[in-house]
Amino acid sequence: MIPAHGRRVARFGLWLALIALAAGGVRVAYVGLAKVGDDVCGMDLCGDAFFYSLQARVLGDGNGFENAFTGEPAADHPPLTALVATPAVWLPGDPVLPQRLTMGLVGTGAVVVIGLLGRTIAGDRAGLIAAGIAALYPNLWINDGLVMSESLTALGVATCLLLTYRLIRAPTVASAAWLGLALGLTILTRAEIALYLPFVVVPVLLWMADLDRRRSLGRIAVATGVTVAVLLPWTVYNTTRFERPVAVSTNDGLTLIGANCDATYYGSGLGLWYGPCVEDVEAEGDQSQTSAIYRQAGVDNITDDLDRLPVVVAVRVARVWGLYEPGGMATYSRGEGRELWASGLGSAFYYPLAVAAVAGVVVLRRRRTPVWPLVATAGMVTLTSAALYGLTRFRVPAEVSIVVLAGVAADAALRRWVDSRAAGTPARRAHDPEVAEG
Repeated sequence: MIPAHGRRVARFGLWLALIALAAGGVRVAYVGLAKVGDDVCGMDLCGDAFFYSLQARVLGDGNGFENAFTGEPAADHPPLTALVATPAVWLPGDPVLPQRLTMGLVGTGAVVVIGLLGRTIAGDRAGLIAAGIAALYPNLWINDGLVMSESLTALGVATCLLLTYRLIRAPTVASAAWLGLALGLTILTRAEIALYLPFVVVPVLLWMADLDRRRSLGRIAVATGVTVAVLLPWTVYNTTRFERPVAVSTNDGLTLIGANCDATYYGSGLGLWYGPCVEDVEAEGDQSQTSAIYRQAGVDNITDDLDRLPVVVAVRVARVWGLYEPGGMATYSRGEGRELWASGLGSAFYYPLAVAAVAGVVVLRRRRTPVWPLVATAGMVTLTSAALYGLTRFRVPAEVSIVVLAGVAADAALRRWVDSRAAGTPARRAHDPEVAEG
């Protein structure tokens, strides 16, 4: 006879598998209905997706991380997204559709981990509700129809959060090492996820885990050491190819100059990124050298227009949280392959979920469940947008937390409703003097 706990786990696993199947269906349907043929930008891929797909083709041909047009060393972005998209290149025909479906599979994996995270924090039903929300949430499945890093970011952040809560409950060396491994891999997807280390890992091990100071510092050292060990092969590889150090990517210079020029400090592009800003900067050398030149030019522009910076930063942050010209953001996001209708649907889901997430924080605090790891992702997103520029897809780390917290709030509301219904039944009234008198 199967124990009650075993039956409950099996039941949870079955429901989670069904939700994952539905999530995969949503993503395949989006790709099949909206992503066959040219994308909304008039090409088969838009924005950074063009780079990732092309880099995967170069890798598939056995040429390493090289510029597809010049053959020179390239590290435009962290390597993991292109690596994951590479196997699709080996299939017959155009690899773009298989690459999109690959990211859909990754996004489905994120739904599963979000379900496990919700279960760890607030129980089976909360986990299933969170997974169900993630399966249907447009701001997640839109990313999964693109060949970009956000799908892997959602999976990586969800995994890091899951391992963080397990670390809080069992702060062993092994738990710290597993978290460091997941974090290192996620940084190889998006470099700014390195903020997870000071924003989440350090506070958790210093103040939330049941450890003395010496062991807390030891666990921090383990998590940090494993994270660095995961990054080290890529960083060392880059030292053999470039004149200047490249830790994760050479994209920082281009990002900085494109986000700090007249076009992004004034007018309709306020707080965004504008590629032609780079045209006024003369740069020669390999990617590490040109990135350094662009970076310095961006810093110079900031210094020259320092009085404008507070307004720009405020708008960047407001944009990433959907509080400034959401319609304009939807139009801008067409350049990344996001249809206007899809962005509008994402906004329609996002605002109610954000409110529900706040309620979820209140529920967890009342239960004395640590909320900082989930809330800290919002801080990471805010700092990233303030330093770079405001963009909906930069919100992905926080979207994971928003979905989980909304699931917690929905579960709590459902529990109260069930309890109130039970309290009002005749049988309950007959056996409960206080209810009967009321």
